[in-house]
Amino acid sequence: MSGRETIFEVRISGAFAQISAIDVETGLEVSVTTPASASRADQHALAQRKLTKMLESGADVVPETNAKAGNGDTFLQAPPKPKPGILA
Repeated sequence: MSGRETIFEVRISGAFAQISAIDVETGLEVSVTTPASASRADQHALAQRKLTKMLESGADVVPETNAKAGNGDTFLQAPPKPKPGILA
C-alpha cells in the first residue's frame, strides 16, 4: 500500500487531537484520537497504519449516495441497523 497519496486532517480539542487520514484514490477516511501532546509524526503514523489496515482488509467501499455530494465520493458502507425487538 506504499506510494498511495494520503491527506491528513488534525483537529485539536483541549488535551486531545483527532487525526483523520484520507486515501486520495478511494476516499476512504479513518480517524484516531491521541493526546494533543503526542508528536505530529506519531499521530500521522498511527492514522496511516489504521488506514493501511482498512485498505488491506478490503473494507466495503461503496459509491456515495448522498445527492448533496453528487461528486462520486466513496465511503465505507455502514452496517445495517439492528431491528427493534424485545430483549429476553
